[in-house]
Amino acid sequence: AAEEAERGVDTSIEVGTVKKPKLDTTGLARASNRSWKAPAPRAGTLKAPGLSTAWADKMRVKKEQSMYKEQKKEALDAFKAKKSEARRRMEAALSLKAENRAKSEVTVRVSADTARRMLKTKKGRKQLRAGGV
Repeated sequence: AAEEAERGVDTSIEVGTVKKPKLDTTGLARASNRSWKAPAPRAGTLKAPGLSTAWADKMRVKKEQSMYKEQKKEALDAFKAKKSEARRRMEAALSLKAENRAKSEVTVRVSADTARRMLKTKKGRKQLRAGGV
């Protein structure tokens, strides 16, 4: 070593950084041009524990989810109320229409003799069935 130092030869060995094992790589390049091989996580990631999230992040996500559910419920309740109000109005209008039809119906009292006479003709029978006479 002393002889090499005299000649000017560098004897120090550089130690490079040791590579960490890749645990979370998904889009790996195709090594053999296999177009059918889809990018997937490495098999070693199955054993590796997932990174834990901070408590504040968990609470933030939980709060966002609860706010979303609340807004969705409010919107759904408003929609249901609107539909039920429309249904109630429609049913009221239909019942009023039926009531008015019954009021405006023309009715005539027909005696038994007249009814017997009307039964003799086709037109009379039709009038008796319809109740328009």
